[in-house]
Amino acid sequence: MTYQTLDQYNLTDGLPVLLKYSADTVTFFIPLLFSSIFLIIAVGVYYEEISIRGRGDLPSSTAAAATVTSVLAVILSLIDNLMSPIFLSTLISITILSYVWLYFSD
Repeated sequence: MTYQTLDQYNLTDGLPVLLKYSADTVTFFIPLLFSSIFLIIAVGVYYEEISIRGRGDLPSSTAAAATVTSVLAVILSLIDNLMSPIFLSTLISITILSYVWLYFSD
C-alpha cells in the first residue's frame, strides 16, 4: 500500500484541495473537524452566557453550535467527495434534535 503525498494534488487550486487531501489521508478528519467546531462553539456560547446572565443555558448553546456546524457542513459539502451524505444528514439530524431539546427545555 502506497501512501499519498501532496505531490499528487494540485495545491494551486486552493483550500478545497488541501481539505480533500486531508480527508483522503486521514479517514476521520472531517468528523473530527466538525466535532471540534461544534464543541468549541458550544463551550464558548455557554461560558459567554455565564458571563453575561450569570448562568449558562446548555440547550441554547447546543442549538447555536449545531446550527453553525450544519451551515458550515452544507457549504463544505459542495466540494466533491469531501464528506458522505450520511455524515451530512447526521449533522442536520443533530441540529433538529438540538432545537427540539431547546423547545422543550424550561
